[in-house]
Amino acid sequence: MDHEKEVAGGLSTVRIQGLSDGVFAFAMTLLILDIKVPQIAAAMVSSQLAHLLVALWPKILSYVTSFLILGVGWVGQHTAFHYIKRSDRILLWLNILYLMGVAFVPFSTSLLGTYPDERIAIFFFGTNLVLIAVLLYAIWTYATWHHRLVDHHLEPIVIKLLKQRIASAVVIYFVIIGISFFSTNASRILFLLGPLSYVRPSRLDRYFH
Repeated sequence: MDHEKEVAGGLSTVRIQGLSDGVFAFAMTLLILDIKVPQIAAAMVSSQLAHLLVALWPKILSYVTSFLILGVGWVGQHTAFHYIKRSDRILLWLNILYLMGVAFVPFSTSLLGTYPDERIAIFFFGTNLVLIAVLLYAIWTYATWHHRLVDHHLEPIVIKLLKQRIASAVVIYFVIIGISFFSTNASRILFLLGPLSYVRPSRLDRYFH
């Protein structure tokens, strides 16, 4: 059967995943374009290059942070669509909104890298991440409501665990935004450390097959 035709009462998710992979790849690539190689007169290279490279650290930190966070987002969406077997028009548009948030990350990252000590930059960046997580939660909740777009034998514990994992990201980002009102440095560090908690195996992994 053609993947573009209806599959088991709904549309295939093949093109959703293809578009998503492309948007994630493009957004992750754009992140590095914000880091420019310092331009120095040849006579001044030896005395200024090290200093200028150190001055780039806010942008480099923002790049690493956002790349890891997008990696977490990609893994999260990949996990969700491992279980989502069909799609409909509402799911399509929820996913498009999700990808819109993903595509916005290079801009919010550039803002944070340019103004690392400004609370408004951290708020903007954090809000972007909250939006992405909330939309992924909406995708998963919509798809699994009464097993609408997932297999009927999917265990409730899987639905619950993935909901909890996505919701925890929303809480974490809100907390980090709040911390920025006391310490912008702490917020930037926590944005970097946050994705590491998703690297280690979780209870959900035992059901992932």
